[in-house]
Amino acid sequence: MSLAVVVIFVYLMVQIRTSTCLTQVEIACPIFTSTFSGNGALPFHGPAFEAAVKECNRIYAGVFNFTITFITAATVEETIDNFAGNIARWYLDPKRSSDIGAIISPGSTDPTLVHQLTSHWNILCLSTTVARKSEYNLRPATTMIAATFVSLPSIATTLTTLLSSHGWITVFLVIDRGSVAAYYSLADELDRTNKTVPPIRYLKRNIVAKNLRSFDQLLKEFKLESRVMLFLGHADFLRRLMVDAASLNMTNGEFVYICDEPLTNPRTYGDIQWQQPGEDAPNQV
Repeated sequence: MSLAVVVIFVYLMVQIRTSTCLTQVEIACPIFTSTFSGNGALPFHGPAFEAAVKECNRIYAGVFNFTITFITAATVEETIDNFAGNIARWYLDPKRSSDIGAIISPGSTDPTLVHQLTSHWNILCLSTTVARKSEYNLRPATTMIAATFVSLPSIATTLTTLLSSHGWITVFLVIDRGSVAAYYSLADELDRTNKTVPPIRYLKRNIVAKNLRSFDQLLKEFKLESRVMLFLGHADFLRRLMVDAASLNMTNGEFVYICDEPLTNPRTYGDIQWQQPGEDAPNQV
């Protein structure tokens, strides 16, 4: 075999290999499975993510090959608590052979921890539902993208502005730990955005509203310590609290009650309206 034939053969083999060698892009998606934990659950987002991967493979056929791995936990709390170990096992798995890695999640993660890991590995991170600012400030750091339609910093800033503009600097903050995680994430964000002068003093009370037969004791404590309550929890429990407040003559204009509905979703956040259909006694209050 002549040298020219060998060179041509090698050249053709390189061309064939180059033309068929796709860039492998593997996406890790930390996500929880329980729909009762919030809108970021796998049943809500999984089909959309899989459809997006399929569409990307169609558009970039012959160039990229996208795959997605769902790293699941039962609840949002388990997702956050186990994130570092789970995502490290995915990234450091010796069987993983992708050229490019990325983390795309509805946002049920600690943004600072995510940013620290992705910066160390030099991979992209994108949050699609919840956006909280990372506190990781070492450089160089990779970019984190938040494509959220519900921004906790924006909500917290709005609430802080409302409170400070009225001079309400002592606020009775009730956090329902039995409601979705968005509410106690918002409570954390309120601390981060509390930069007013003087700063707002939050008197925090953590409750599990579904376990309370009555809000009377909580309301009596509120009456002794403040005149402004910020309730972060499901609207059904807010309504029960307001009914109890009315029975204690605490809806006479002397007290202020503030709540938040991140978005319209009765199943997750309840119906924030005071009036509801029916002839039950609470509607008559």
